Amino acid sequence: MTEIEKYTDEDVKKVLIVNKSDLEDKTEVTPEDLERFSKEHGIPYMYTSAKNGYNVDKAFMKMTQELIKVRE
Repeated sequence: MTEIEKYTDEDVKKVLIVNKSDLEDKTEVTPEDLERFSKEHGIPYMYTSAKNGYNVDKAFMKMTQELIKVRE
């Protein structure tokens, strides 16, 4: 977040993409950690897996929707 805030303005849209959801048994970040971070920073998040394609299209759609909101 520090780097994002350093190099962008406060109106930049953010979406946290949690990749490798197919390896959830090896994750070091708990769902509770993600929920807390999401709420604390006001950022939506999505689980994805590039390996099996889970939610990849939805992640791009979510980012696109956030960008369209900026233009409206």
